[in-house]
Amino acid sequence: MNTDYSDIALYDILKKGKYDASIIMTYNAFLPFYEEVVLRTLQSGGCRNNALLMDAQQLHESLNTPSMRPRHAGFEYTLLPIKASRAFHPKIIFLIGEKKGCVFVGSHNVTISGFRQNREITSKIQFTSLKDKHSVAYAIQVWRFIKDWIDQQRDSISGELLDSVYRFPNLSPWLRERVEEPEGEVQFFGTQSNGISLYDQVFTKVSHDIKRISVVGPFFDNRLEFIKTLLKRLSPSEFFVGIDPNTTAIKNFSNELKEIKFVNAANFGPKASYLHAKIIYIESNSDEHWLITGSANPSYPAWLAGPEARNVEAIVLHTGKIAKLTAGNLRILKLKESKTITTEEWRKIEQGSVQRPESHSAVSKLIIATVGKGKIVLPESAFAIDDFMQAELYNDNAKPFIVAYKAITIENGISIPVSDEDVRYIRSIKINLSDGRSIFTWVHHTAELSRRGESSRQAKFRSAMSTLESDDPDLLNLINIVGDVIFKEQQDVDPKAVRPPGVNVKDNEQEAPIVQLVTNLPEIKKKKSKLRVVNSGDLGLIMDALIYNLGFGLRPVRQGGYTQGRDEEDMIGSDDEDTSDFISGLENPELIKICHVKVRNIVNRMLKQFSRVQVRKSKYYIPIIQLVVVMALFRQLRKFEKRDEIIPSNETLVPEKERKKLLFGTLPYLFGKNCQFVNQAEKELVDEPIDEFSRLKGLLLWLAKDCGIDIRSTGQIPLGIDYDKLREDALCKAKILVLAPLAASDEVALSEAEKSIKETATDFDTAIDWIETHRFWGIKFSEYAQKLKRKKIHKSKHPEIGDLVFLNSTGYDFFNIVYSASKFSNIVKLVDIEGEEGIIEYPKSNLIFFKLPPTDKLKTIGD
Repeated sequence: MNTDYSDIALYDILKKGKYDASIIMTYNAFLPFYEEVVLRTLQSGGCRNNALLMDAQQLHESLNTPSMRPRHAGFEYTLLPIKASRAFHPKIIFLIGEKKGCVFVGSHNVTISGFRQNREITSKIQFTSLKDKHSVAYAIQVWRFIKDWIDQQRDSISGELLDSVYRFPNLSPWLRERVEEPEGEVQFFGTQSNGISLYDQVFTKVSHDIKRISVVGPFFDNRLEFIKTLLKRLSPSEFFVGIDPNTTAIKNFSNELKEIKFVNAANFGPKASYLHAKIIYIESNSDEHWLITGSANPSYPAWLAGPEARNVEAIVLHTGKIAKLTAGNLRILKLKESKTITTEEWRKIEQGSVQRPESHSAVSKLIIATVGKGKIVLPESAFAIDDFMQAELYNDNAKPFIVAYKAITIENGISIPVSDEDVRYIRSIKINLSDGRSIFTWVHHTAELSRRGESSRQAKFRSAMSTLESDDPDLLNLINIVGDVIFKEQQDVDPKAVRPPGVNVKDNEQEAPIVQLVTNLPEIKKKKSKLRVVNSGDLGLIMDALIYNLGFGLRPVRQGGYTQGRDEEDMIGSDDEDTSDFISGLENPELIKICHVKVRNIVNRMLKQFSRVQVRKSKYYIPIIQLVVVMALFRQLRKFEKRDEIIPSNETLVPEKERKKLLFGTLPYLFGKNCQFVNQAEKELVDEPIDEFSRLKGLLLWLAKDCGIDIRSTGQIPLGIDYDKLREDALCKAKILVLAPLAASDEVALSEAEKSIKETATDFDTAIDWIETHRFWGIKFSEYAQKLKRKKIHKSKHPEIGDLVFLNSTGYDFFNIVYSASKFSNIVKLVDIEGEEGIIEYPKSNLIFFKLPPTDKLKTIGD
């Protein structure tokens, strides 16, 4: 764990850290300072997604003062008011990247004084590798604290406003890891809204037989309850309380608490300024040490109060050698040498008036506006619609550039109509009511904050996708980015979708019934939504864009956005040559040639992934998800080929050889008797219908069609037939026999197949005919299996090439295709997707054969 005990230059860390996102929690903030100094410093270091979480009452008071109002909140960063029983008082700076993080927990508010002038104490934990397990666990503990308090704002803040912070694990997937509370020399503790007090969380770590306690703080409760509790429960031999007579608010208990020595800490620390640090240092007679720093003042509301009266605090507990070393660097041991507070100094302290952060009044109503298409939307509780007079709309220069005189009631809210052109420039709004009151609030631009929450890969991907509509498509960069994300080691998998170890599939699961499909498939309503295993992060965005948004039309990145090409981090784990330097200006033949190389590399990497998992025997769902995205990428490229002005009609970006290699190479892993990746993956995931598995079936059916496979290519053997061609057709037919029944009862799979085939087909009528035929046969194959079980189907005594086969040993559940047979031999050869040559031999006595009705007799689904 990387800790720092010296003076910390916050600006250098914020600027040079190259982090992707930041969350800052504070009691109060000087918002112009945050926006013009802290935020600009973060952004100059590449930090795109930034959030400021502030005590709701303090934010309300800032909004009442024009010079302290935000100008860029809701557009350049997320500003969230946090409500608590009393003061929301933690001071945390939380910086994260894909594989790194830096966490500050201290006493500093987001003010000029807190960052530059006061005597403050903050603890920094920093890591640049996920191998630093303790530091990662520490950061995850802090993230959980942040997220818990955000969760508690759901009643007052809409979900779309909270999403900008909830998306943080998309940028840093390690935040989703399940970790226990780190047991090391540095531990984080935060106030819980319910449950035990901060004191009970922390001081269970402190043993008895205490030699000395040293406390420094600016604020104390009126009765000194916390100090008295320490004295009573720990019974130290010596007890020092350091206060600055010039700034501290504390009642004189020196005569009553004679065991405690109140000393002058005006010169404590490296400079003579406002003493805002909070420190508790405890030493035992057995040479154990505990150092507590953070936001918690030595007061009852911070440490001891019940849920209805406690402040929200964040502290760091240092123990052992680190505690002793840090205390020495802080010079807190010098307190015992400081002068006792004099009678005159006590008089000065008692006469001084210092605002206590614990004196927290009720939070007034805070309104947050959001943008919609041609309107500003406010919650219906914002004001009575009849009281509305006008709204002054401000830009980022804090100047009113529009005055709106109309507000209308909409479902669950109030709308102020504004033109689409003007909406994007609105940053805040002042609403004037008929009773003379005014409401000021900032405007939350959901789409803009969502864009800022993207990783660098996501931004580059969107940029590359947006070029597909242009005359200069960035195809190679698109393939690079998608390939890198698909095969990166860390997958963006939702842990909620993964079955906990040791939990088995339900034994009483029943076979899904076969459904009768109607002709107009898109109108079919899903009976149950399916769980997505990947719904966030780089991979989630790519899946959304390539699968759920098959067409073009992604919003392009603004001028001055991310450049094309890959950085070094993007290239980690890549086994293809980086051709980004040659992308611009390529002639079409050269572009197609390079594209073929990249497609071949992706197919090879995909097959290697399946092979690795087969050896590892775990995480079968990972290559399935990867395969879904690979096929979606190839589908997008195949659709793009229809643009004749860029790709000649006789050329392809995805060679048929590679398409067949992908299809024929993955089917044995997915459905073969010895691998059964799909079955194994279903056991690893929760007992819910999985969306990616349905998409997989549909995309595989599309890929079979795109490879030219057709159930109608085989039939009865006429005189003079080419037997080699018949057997080749039988091999292809076997693929459809695997895929069609699996997709027949899955509405999402069929819809995916139909959409994909229509979008990529060159002959629309032929595509529709193929879809209808194979949808029919998918259902028929499943029906045959059921009829065989009931022995209600005519069997063939003499099998011929292309006949359907069921194996007795599997209870009629596994069907196959005859590859070759002879009336004079008891051995028949069958197509096998797992066999080395795709062929296996069986005795006729173990098989049941029957012929399929000719496909040209197809009439209706019910036949």
